Amino acid sequence: MKVSATRAEGVYAKMSGAPLHKKNDIYRHARMMPIVLEAAKDFGNG
Repeated sequence: MKVSATRAEGVYAKMSGAPLHKKNDIYRHARMMPIVLEAAKDFGNG
């Protein structure tokens, strides 16, 4: 499985303009989505 880095400044830029209750969701999505997509490829679902 090849996982690429997520640039923090892009994530934090999105978070800075978001409401407080959405900030954790934005961060979690940015950190986990590359892993989820790569795992889906490994299992033949992507």
